[in-house]
Amino acid sequence: MGRLDDAAGEASPAPQGGALKRILPALVVSSGLGYGVQIVAPLLVSSADYVQFSAFWASLFLGVMALSGVQNEIARSASPRLRTTRVLGRYTLVVTAAAAVLGAALGGGLGIALGSSSGAQLAIASALGLSGYAAMAVLAGLLYGAHRWNGVALAIIADPLLRALLFAAWGVAVVAALVSAVSLTAIVFATVVPFLLATVCVWMWGGGRVVVRTVAVEGTWTQLLRRSFHTVVAACALGFMASGQPLVIATIARDENPALVAGVILIVVLIRAPLVSPMVALQSYLTVTFRDHPGAIARRIVLLSASLAAVSVLAAVVVVLGAPIVIAAVLPAYILPSAPVLVASVVGAGAVGVQCIVGAAVLSVGGHRVYAAGWLATAIAVIIAAFVPLPFEPHLVLLLVAPVVVGLAVHVSGLRRLLTGFGGA
Repeated sequence: MGRLDDAAGEASPAPQGGALKRILPALVVSSGLGYGVQIVAPLLVSSADYVQFSAFWASLFLGVMALSGVQNEIARSASPRLRTTRVLGRYTLVVTAAAAVLGAALGGGLGIALGSSSGAQLAIASALGLSGYAAMAVLAGLLYGAHRWNGVALAIIADPLLRALLFAAWGVAVVAALVSAVSLTAIVFATVVPFLLATVCVWMWGGGRVVVRTVAVEGTWTQLLRRSFHTVVAACALGFMASGQPLVIATIARDENPALVAGVILIVVLIRAPLVSPMVALQSYLTVTFRDHPGAIARRIVLLSASLAAVSVLAAVVVVLGAPIVIAAVLPAYILPSAPVLVASVVGAGAVGVQCIVGAAVLSVGGHRVYAAGWLATAIAVIIAAFVPLPFEPHLVLLLVAPVVVGLAVHVSGLRRLLTGFGGA
């Protein structure tokens, strides 16, 4: 990479094989590093600062999830054919500026909501983090589009690794009694600075300089912005589906036994992690794969969806038979719901994974409006389902399964129309 990439790929980046062999290990390691940072964080700061830090983390990565739509659109649009530096330059400037404004608003609003004395620092840190991630999203999207999987792997792992190193350094300082506790300002900047450092690393050593000079992006920068609007909206709705349902469950369960509510949320969170998170993380890869092989879209959707369905069935059996035993032994204060709710939690998570697959196919053939509409339909259906007057456990089954069926139907019907016009049906 780096200078070798410049020399070998100045005219056109050479596609690299073995995509998943590079991407999946990087995703696993980055997830592990992310969990590690969240485990270490409460050990570094005071309890009062941890409350503010956890809220900052949540708002920051909500913004990151939204900006992943930028990466998905660049990945779909990028092709190593022509030089389009001017398009990318203007687009990147607008996107990073918008991300900085969004970050400042999120951080500043959070500071006001928490009554924090560090509101200005939170606003600056959030603006810095989201603008850095926006630049990374553009670079990573170009790397996906050009099949530069080594660079993609570096883009996936760089910022969680750098963040883990910074947190580890603060941990050493606390253990060595160099500091009694890390300040809120220090820990939030340790969270966001890695986005900028990682972008520099990908630019220098991940092939970033090469793809910017040699990879074309479809359309003008204003057209790219319009298409990105749809993918960002979809990413927001997908983020709500991936991580917002525990909040909805807590809302509809205000009069229920807290131990039962805790058990439901625990199961939903633990099941969604292995079934949904990988499919969300692979959105750009799936989009590029479908885009490059339009004639095989239907077959690949069936194959991937069937595989995920098989995993979901197996997971449902394991959860129904094993979860009560494990939870009773490890967390006896938690109460699990009935078997139908456990099955619904697995089926719902698997269906979200299938919608990720179909949604990526929709995006790959340029169905931006359908792509956004499908995820918005799912998110809106969750909100509507929350108000349906049902007993708690039937309400949970409805909430976990019905919304994604609605959104998936929008994506499937839209994809059939698009493939008919696209010539891939």
